[in-house]
Amino acid sequence: FVSASLREQVESVAILRDPCTEMLSDHLPVTATIRLREPAARESIFASKPTLLQETGAGEGPAGHPKLGLLTSGEGNINQRSPAGNQSVWFRDAGSNGLRFDARIITHEVDRPNGIAITTDNRFLFVTDNNNSNRSSARKLWRFNLNPDDSIDVATQTLIYDWGSTRGPDGLKLDIAGRLYVAAGLNRPNLPYETADPPTAGIYVFSPAGELL
Repeated sequence: FVSASLREQVESVAILRDPCTEMLSDHLPVTATIRLREPAARESIFASKPTLLQETGAGEGPAGHPKLGLLTSGEGNINQRSPAGNQSVWFRDAGSNGLRFDARIITHEVDRPNGIAITTDNRFLFVTDNNNSNRSSARKLWRFNLNPDDSIDVATQTLIYDWGSTRGPDGLKLDIAGRLYVAAGLNRPNLPYETADPPTAGIYVFSPAGELL
């Protein structure tokens, strides 16, 4: 029997014969080999071959900025590749492998920031708060309003979702419609600090208003 996904690739089938299998009845199972055709090269989804932009200083990110260009973190800094293609260190010794957070959030409002996202209209900042060092630590998704000068209005801190005692939120992305995608949860417990009853691992999708979809 051949998996349905491989049926079209089967080129030939042969029964392995040796002095032992020659004496077996046709009703007994024997070993068979299946030769598959080489799969045809798949058409690339990209319009062109990738271009190497830089070989160093791109540990995490990247994040695009309309004026600054491409920002990546690595070697403890936030590195910049300007729209003109010039590379430089935009923020030296940023810490946390180059991930820069508002100092007020690090020290007061959020337990352990693990990811950030800013809406395209520059109105809201989302922060994943995931501290799995003890069972009572935060595993939450927060939202803050941004002021016109891009500073954070800490008084507007709003809890969007709480994962309780399971694995908290990690990476997050926004789509063009403003929906938020957050990776979180576990399918198996990581005791003693993280539970998974019932399994919770998945991609959590939130509306632009912060409602779980």
